[in-house]
Amino acid sequence: MTKLGRWAVIDIETSGIDPTYDQIIDIGFLQFDGIKLTRKYSSLVKADVVLSQFIQKLTGIKQEQVKKAPAWQKIEPDLLELEGHALIAHNASFEEMFLKKYFEDLGQDRIEESFQDSMYFLSLIFPERSSLNLESILIDLKIAEKEEHRGLSDSIDLLRVLLVATMLAKKDIEFEAFLIETFKNFSGDEFWFKNFIHLELHELHEIADQIDFDLEQAFETYKNSLGEDDFDGSKYKRKKLDFTGPNIKEILRDEKDLKEKLTHYTFRESQEKLSLRIGQAFTNNIHALIQAPTGTGKTLGYLLPSILLSKSKGEQVMVSTGTKALQNQAMSKDIPLAFKMLGLGKFDLNVIRLIGSKNHYCELLYRNEQRENDSMLDMREFGERFTEAYFETLFFYNQRVSDYSKIITRDSIPYVMKRKFKQFADKDKSIQVDYRSCTGHKCPFKNECTYVQGLRKAKEADLIVGNHSLLLSWPKSMEKPGYIVIDEAHKLENESTQAFTQELGKTELENFAKSMSSMVAPLYYLIGDDEKGAEATRRIRSEILSSSKIIYDNILGLEEVIERYAKKLPRYTDIYWNEFPMIIQNKMNSNLEVSLYNHIDSLRYIFKGVYDLILPFIGKWNVNSLEDDNQITAYTLFESFATHIEDTLSTLTNLLENQDDRAGSVKFHEEQGYMLTSAPINVGEI
Repeated sequence: MTKLGRWAVIDIETSGIDPTYDQIIDIGFLQFDGIKLTRKYSSLVKADVVLSQFIQKLTGIKQEQVKKAPAWQKIEPDLLELEGHALIAHNASFEEMFLKKYFEDLGQDRIEESFQDSMYFLSLIFPERSSLNLESILIDLKIAEKEEHRGLSDSIDLLRVLLVATMLAKKDIEFEAFLIETFKNFSGDEFWFKNFIHLELHELHEIADQIDFDLEQAFETYKNSLGEDDFDGSKYKRKKLDFTGPNIKEILRDEKDLKEKLTHYTFRESQEKLSLRIGQAFTNNIHALIQAPTGTGKTLGYLLPSILLSKSKGEQVMVSTGTKALQNQAMSKDIPLAFKMLGLGKFDLNVIRLIGSKNHYCELLYRNEQRENDSMLDMREFGERFTEAYFETLFFYNQRVSDYSKIITRDSIPYVMKRKFKQFADKDKSIQVDYRSCTGHKCPFKNECTYVQGLRKAKEADLIVGNHSLLLSWPKSMEKPGYIVIDEAHKLENESTQAFTQELGKTELENFAKSMSSMVAPLYYLIGDDEKGAEATRRIRSEILSSSKIIYDNILGLEEVIERYAKKLPRYTDIYWNEFPMIIQNKMNSNLEVSLYNHIDSLRYIFKGVYDLILPFIGKWNVNSLEDDNQITAYTLFESFATHIEDTLSTLTNLLENQDDRAGSVKFHEEQGYMLTSAPINVGEI
């Protein structure tokens, strides 16, 4: 039997989110010793605060109920029973904020080691999930239609989720073995779920039976809900695929047939006009700017001529959406509807969702950072261990996923993890793919790389679904499709501004100061160790070490000056970002402004020196002539370092020179530090 020790699944409801003012109004928990349920507990708690209408509606708890509920003093003895237990909660920091003071009053000193967050465990079981909200997981696993927002019922629902999730992992033998190996990097005290994953199936069933939960049925219900392939419309009547105006009309006007395929379909003249206009633009190789009001049915309206053109003429078409959410919607909803409309089988049309380079993770960069950190494995904080576990799981998932449209990319990552752990946010940025330093087919990880896979698949695709960001930063190794539909074109201006805006934050500068020596180290391998190379290495190492120290000194002073300046703003806030225009050299009015400008100017001078130092080596080696994996790795790492230096220098230069075509600003945030920004004014010129 797996030794789980004493543990409890706990949930509280409160009058609000501020533990200094708000109060607990409901508490519930399931108490276990090993796999044996020893107690179910539920109680409302008397509160002397006014419950908002939102809280009453959310929880179903009325004001008069909390007035008549037991006082907290009567609840305390029951809470004392949980001393020494691992307390399992979803987003456990919330429970910890409210319960910590009570446990401290009861004499439990090690409260931080008692709470275990199920969110971390579930993010490793389901790395593809961008939302870790308990209600969304309950719904997606078909366990419940909503979250009850009551102490005991939510505790039971969380345990149900944990049981189903663990069973899903255990039914996948390869994945289970991977998780068990990954969890070895955690201690049982810091990650209680390390023990939970070792439960046998019969033990999971025994726990489930004690809360009257049919685990096997729940598992089967979820598996069956995954259903058939949405992209297979072959069971429907096949339409003619001629790329002609009459055929477009015939398809859209056949309301009887389409109602059998698309339940809510109705013929719309505006949709037909849209499709015909797009078809004419394709035929005549001209641009068409079309206003499509709400209710036009624009997505199917432009997909129809796009698919017909591709199928009948063999032309590649790209659909560029305004946001990644619309891109996902097109892949999950609109294109499957088009398949049904035309009666296409899943292999009749090659569709790919293509994502720009910076939305992919580079495993080569990740593995290199991991090698550098391996010697400090036992000294790492939980945030570092968890970050490593998550990205290991992400790469493992992407290697096994069969549907390319379901790969995990940067926009799929749960934002909450970036807020929970600074290490997670730093890793997310540091290992993103940069097409400028990507060695493509020469990379030792090319077969696992989602970016390279995407380019390879896109070259063979009939229909590419992308977004405006991708359109504006098209991969250099691939020809852009000749036919492009830009959905929500009114967002192009903002997307263009974002694409060509330069930002440099506190984190990036700190990373340069701390890691510049290791970042430039791959250059030494490329230079070689002959007499001439050794001399160059000594000179570069000495100057880089000196630059790192000067950068560190300047960023400490810069942060202090920016904070002082921001706090003098008339509408300063300690909650949101504070922004002010970049100081102009010949318009400085105070010593503070002079100091701020000089710190940034000093950083520019230092980065210019580093750039000049490595400039002779940029482009010195041709990646196609490199055969050794170590050389290719060193080349990639050096090129990545060089492009970061170049970008940093460009940002600082544009910020300081006050060019007419760009606007510079400085932002400050109490928690996140500062951000230096240089944005284009007229993106049309770019």
